[in-house]
Amino acid sequence: LGPLREAAAEGRTPSPEERELMLRNAVRLERLLDLIRDLQKIDAGGFHLRIERCDLACLAAEVAAAFAPLAERKGVELASRLPEGPVLADADPEQIERILGNLLSNAVKFTPAGGAVELRLEPAGDEVGLSVTDDGPGLPPDAVPRIFERFVQLDVSGTRGDEGMGVGLALTRELARLHGGDVRVESEPGRGSRFVVRWPRFQAGGASEPEAAPAAGAGATTATAAPNACRAAEPAACRVPTARHTPRAVTSATRNATTAWAPYRSIASRSPKMFPTDLDIF
Repeated sequence: LGPLREAAAEGRTPSPEERELMLRNAVRLERLLDLIRDLQKIDAGGFHLRIERCDLACLAAEVAAAFAPLAERKGVELASRLPEGPVLADADPEQIERILGNLLSNAVKFTPAGGAVELRLEPAGDEVGLSVTDDGPGLPPDAVPRIFERFVQLDVSGTRGDEGMGVGLALTRELARLHGGDVRVESEPGRGSRFVVRWPRFQAGGASEPEAAPAAGAGATTATAAPNACRAAEPAACRVPTARHTPRAVTSATRNATTAWAPYRSIASRSPKMFPTDLDIF
């Protein structure tokens, strides 16, 4: 609100640069509210997963490609070590994308120019894992047990400028646990960090993978490399429904999931004269 306050105090219209800053701040606030609301819904048993048979290699490649421009601007090498063929697993694709987005965002943020970030897909027997490794400052030993706690802000970079709100990694852990798995971190000061998310590859009652996937180390590619057929596909192509496996909801209660702003957008479209509201996010 700083640019808006300054413009109002000076009796002028905000400049294009100020409006752009206001928009970025509003988007950041929206994302923060969504994160907090999702955590509250998980606590209350109202968060839903929509489990589908999906191609994790395809999903991981899409997320890595989305972060490639950010990494390039920072001078960070972003590499993806993914199998050449599909790696099928049962998961909620949107939430897996959120998990990877949180991990890659932190990795790129805390890796200095000239450093590297690697995304790796690690299928292993009845489990599947995704890991993100960075060349950042690493974590002191006393910070490792606290890194996934809510609203914990750790000054790992030596400055306070790149801090978040301490919510993203907390949500990452909750989403991993909803999938029946968990997330862990391996880190040492000055030697970077490695975050690993693992969960059961196939849910109870689902069909097993028809063919073994290639080894996870086969074919390291950078995020900006020419995509193969899978990685050039639309996001929907990463979902692989079969006759034996159809998408299904997994939830700890019966309430429907929503974003923090959805009720307000719905109300705005009807232009009511007044309405009561309860954010219920804290």
